[in-house]
Amino acid sequence: MLIGDDFALVSRDCLDATTADDPSLDADAAAARFQSMLGDRRRVVFVGTDLPVPEESLRPLPDGRLEVVHRAVGRRVPLVHIDLFIALAGRAPSGRYRLLVGSPDAADAVLGRPPVDHTLSAHFDDIAEQLRDEGFEVIRNPLPLTYGDGRRMVDGVSKKVRLWYFASANNCLVQIDEAEGNHVWLPTYGHGPWRELAATDEANRRIWADLGFATHQVGDFHVFAQRLGALHCITKFIER
Repeated sequence: MLIGDDFALVSRDCLDATTADDPSLDADAAAARFQSMLGDRRRVVFVGTDLPVPEESLRPLPDGRLEVVHRAVGRRVPLVHIDLFIALAGRAPSGRYRLLVGSPDAADAVLGRPPVDHTLSAHFDDIAEQLRDEGFEVIRNPLPLTYGDGRRMVDGVSKKVRLWYFASANNCLVQIDEAEGNHVWLPTYGHGPWRELAATDEANRRIWADLGFATHQVGDFHVFAQRLGALHCITKFIER
């Protein structure tokens, strides 16, 4: 869930889970339940796609290893946590609320590389278009798909694997404050074996800067992204 000034974005997986947990509820009744929990002040917008979302799978590589693809997918979303691909960016001069929605295709264009077959780009595009239809100003930003090599238990045996994951800059920390100004802290990924991702780090920084934010780039976030989180995720656990 992401909370804006007068709206809330909720994964459609949550809506589906609510109807599954309570068979007496249809989709409309479940949506009304979310609306009642969040109050009349905020419009609830459910985020998801009707495109079929594949399940996580293991595929053999020519060298005998396995690659793990479609990690952390949901049933209606290409990433189970919507803050991995959506960031709230405040209101535009027009009054419309701005959302940054990640695009693997935009990342591949910045990096000058052909896309792989499991980016789920069409799913991200579909959600971006639905959010435009809901009245948001949607800005597409680079969301690179990358990988790390390691080990994983497969059928009780430790095996060498290639883990694919998204190097998310959308999972950032945003401050919108009339007194202190607008700031954003962005995780970065152009480090070590992934130096090429410095180009998408910079592209994401420029997008926020062009929106009037003071930008602060934070160190190497691969260790978090490989565990399916980034800066926005870890700040949920910081004592305030």
